[in-house]
Amino acid sequence: MSRLADAAERLQARLAERAGRAVTLSRDGVADSEELNACPNRQDYEVLIEGVPALVVMYDWTFAASDLAALPWSIRKGDRINDSESGDVYEVLPIDKRPAVEQLDTAHKITLAHTKRVAE
Repeated sequence: MSRLADAAERLQARLAERAGRAVTLSRDGVADSEELNACPNRQDYEVLIEGVPALVVMYDWTFAASDLAALPWSIRKGDRINDSESGDVYEVLPIDKRPAVEQLDTAHKITLAHTKRVAE
């Protein structure tokens, strides 16, 4: 493993330890995952809506890619993140020209999912 990949794994582990939350993932309301650790981050994005700039509030969740690898499917647009702590539900969605799910590091050790809160 490269130094960069090793550092990314240590960073995600430290972040999960200090700011992580227990979540489950579901698809079509059916396929709940085992409990995973993910870190939420409220993020404001400036987007164009019908040519007009607007500020959109999204919630970005980071996961250790190794945790997601245990899933029987890859996280994608439309999946739901269920926050076990608060009971809130978030839907995975793309934001502007960014994909719904992306890698945060070149070694693909940290995965980020853009979401919006759909239920409290």
